Amino acid sequence: NPIIEASAPKAYVKIFEALENFLKVKERELEANSMRSYNSYVKSFRNWLVSKRLDASLYVAMFDKRLALEYMESIEKSVSARTYNNYLAFCRDLFNWFKSRGYSSQNPFDEIKKKPKRLTKKIRRTFTDEELSSLFLYLNRENPEYLAMCLLCYCCLLRPKEIALLRCEDIDLNRQIV
Repeated sequence: NPIIEASAPKAYVKIFEALENFLKVKERELEANSMRSYNSYVKSFRNWLVSKRLDASLYVAMFDKRLALEYMESIEKSVSARTYNNYLAFCRDLFNWFKSRGYSSQNPFDEIKKKPKRLTKKIRRTFTDEELSSLFLYLNRENPEYLAMCLLCYCCLLRPKEIALLRCEDIDLNRQIV
């Protein structure tokens, strides 16, 4: 179609090929943690396309708002509102990248609304004394190494990332400090 090709010259590239190109480019731009997330989102998207039998025949130009809504509805069934919003943000970024690279002339996810903030709040509560005692007893018996990590978080107020970056010289057993 000359009209579509004028606005998106790569519109008739298969969507799986476009996803591979997207990941190759992002691999050079992003950190490992971000790439892990991108790979996970792309894998989920691919699995959905395969489940709909769209994997072999779908061009980027054929992915429209109807398919975008269908995909987001399938996501909505199995995740929280916050995770839904994360999937939506990724899909918008993906199709904005497709637009900027000439794979698509429009972003089918632009008109899909995010879930409201009130639905995305995390529910946190503290452990009761009994729960905490039970957890520590279980970990002491079943996984003492993990108990050490939990105690560093709970008693020393260290974040998991900080614990991962600890070195032996960061711990002074004589003065009992980390």
